[in-house]
Amino acid sequence: MYINNLDLIYFHFQKSYPLDEDATFTLINDNQRVGFEIVKTYGNSKVTQTICLYDNFERIDVECDLDWKEENQILKALFPVDLFFDQANYDIQSGFI
Repeated sequence: MYINNLDLIYFHFQKSYPLDEDATFTLINDNQRVGFEIVKTYGNSKVTQTICLYDNFERIDVECDLDWKEENQILKALFPVDLFFDQANYDIQSGFI
């Protein structure tokens, strides 16, 4: 079965399987930043997220490293936040916000 990304229909975006089980957390605390690294697994795949705050910058960096080995499955990253700011800067290579 071959699935093209153009073949996706609406209900595919309604499904979700949180990767919260068996997550490992590692604290990051060096001279420039503080944060943590989260490693999660799903099937044969591995997702590594690094979330950091900086001492000299007013920003939060979220980096995601994916080793996705699942076939015919879509990976969706969600960042549920409840914040209010007058200004925000963000970047996304492809997709939508």
